[in-house]
Amino acid sequence: MTKIVSNDDKKRRRLRIVRRFEIAFVVLMVVGLIAVGVSCIGLKKTFDNGGYSEEWTDGVDGTTLHDVAYGERPWEVMNVYVPKTLDPSKVNGAILFIHGGAWVGGSRSEQQGFARYMAKEGWLTANMEYMLYNNKLSEDEKKDYSVFKVLDEIDMALAKLKEVGAERGYNVEKVALSGHSAGGHLTMLYGYTYKTRDGANPPVDVAFIVPRVGPSDFFSEKILPRDVQDVSDRNLKSGLGFLSFMSGVAVTPQDFRERRDFVEKTARSISPAAQVADAPVPTLAAFGGKDSLVPETVHGQALVQEFRKFDAKEIADAPADVSDTLTFDYLVFPNSGHMLAEDVDYVQRWRDLFKTYADRYLGTVVDDGEKEERE
Repeated sequence: MTKIVSNDDKKRRRLRIVRRFEIAFVVLMVVGLIAVGVSCIGLKKTFDNGGYSEEWTDGVDGTTLHDVAYGERPWEVMNVYVPKTLDPSKVNGAILFIHGGAWVGGSRSEQQGFARYMAKEGWLTANMEYMLYNNKLSEDEKKDYSVFKVLDEIDMALAKLKEVGAERGYNVEKVALSGHSAGGHLTMLYGYTYKTRDGANPPVDVAFIVPRVGPSDFFSEKILPRDVQDVSDRNLKSGLGFLSFMSGVAVTPQDFRERRDFVEKTARSISPAAQVADAPVPTLAAFGGKDSLVPETVHGQALVQEFRKFDAKEIADAPADVSDTLTFDYLVFPNSGHMLAEDVDYVQRWRDLFKTYADRYLGTVVDDGEKEERE
């Protein structure tokens, strides 16, 4: 016997199905929102614990100058943070912050908290964008890319920061650079080569640098194997491809096998640790004890070995009145990975050391007459 289904029954069935879909959709939305919330809470905690966050109110803490162009290309911009009050002992120094992102991503906002923090301490600061090797570049720009092009942009950014500072009473004569990850690498490479690299045009002197988890050594055997039998062709091509785009010099597997001197010279050219000996500058370096992306045992220890050659002193042990004493402070966050966010007490130690370096190397002693004139 065939069951007859009325139109009302059909409507009720469709309504039940629709309601089930609605309930399922709501449940999925709630679960998704919870997941996003947990993720955001985790991200916020990471940023708070790692020191990336800093409250800032324009007009109260200072003035933010947004999107200050230091060049003609769309990414050549920076934010400048002007302290609320003009401190005569701090008008000759400024600090530039450089973001990370593996040289292909990231943005200046990552370093915003650090720039704000040091601006609150009275320093003129900025956080910059720079050329990234990604799809925003044209094919011709990609062919022309190298990290040395970015170092040229840092020259330009510092020149603009000096100009902007002068308009507000800051006669910037020396700077500090700080950056995280790829920004830490650029900070070191610029700091150790800013007077010697081809095409260098530094507008100011680098007083000290503060790299965080910055890759320093692309030459060591742990990064560039000496025995070609130890690496597969795929890994070899990948590694040499990275070396090529970073240096702007094409390096092939055949070069690796037959022109080792050429390959090693190219790797050294982008390795900050290999440049320290030519032009060391005071350095405060931070690494994560559990960072698998930029291992402290490779990139951190490469710096340690270089500064030992100069008998560098920790800043607490260096006489304040001896200008030719090279300082090197090395802070390992024991429980932290790449973001340095699992050791809150070490974040404060890092900040305190940063301020000590700034007071030592950027601060300017002025007499009462000069202070009254400036005020």
